[in-house]
Order: sequence, then C-alpha cells, then structure tokens
Amino acid sequence: MQIRKDYEKNDPGKIDKNKFDGAVGPIFVRGPKPGDSIEIEIMDIEVDDWGWSAVFKDFGLLKGAFNDDLIIWKISEEYEKTNSNF
Repeated sequence: MQIRKDYEKNDPGKIDKNKFDGAVGPIFVRGPKPGDSIEIEIMDIEVDDWGWSAVFKDFGLLKGAFNDDLIIWKISEEYEKTNSNF
C-alpha cells in the first residue's frame, strides 16, 4: 500500500504516481489473466475507516496549477472528517 493513514500533508513525495490511476484509483479483480476480457457489475462497495485525497503539482489534468497536497480522511458512522493523526 502506497498511502498510509499516518501520512501527513508533506508526504506526497513518497507516492509513486506510476502505480495508480488518479481518476479511478486501484481496484482488484480476482480471476482474469492477461488478455482476458471482463465485464464487471458492482454489487456493493465497502469502505475502510480511512481514505485519502491528493493533489500532485506534476500530475493530471491541472498539472502545474496547484502545489502538492495530501489529506487523510477518517471515516466513521457514515461521515468523513479530515485528521492526519487519528
């Protein structure tokens, strides 16, 4: 896992941007092999007790428009709260 819940706002430099798609994030599908075609129907989404949002100054559609920023979200009881030290 590249991003951990103990990361702080100054940690975006630790992230290898070549290992994720900034638009959709990582997903895992069990079973297919290289060259297979798959169809996916999402039946349910489970979330952990934390998540993250980031802006990278050298990545994406708005490249160069903003400085690096990383926010760690605490998720509990169906709401989110920013807090890098929980």
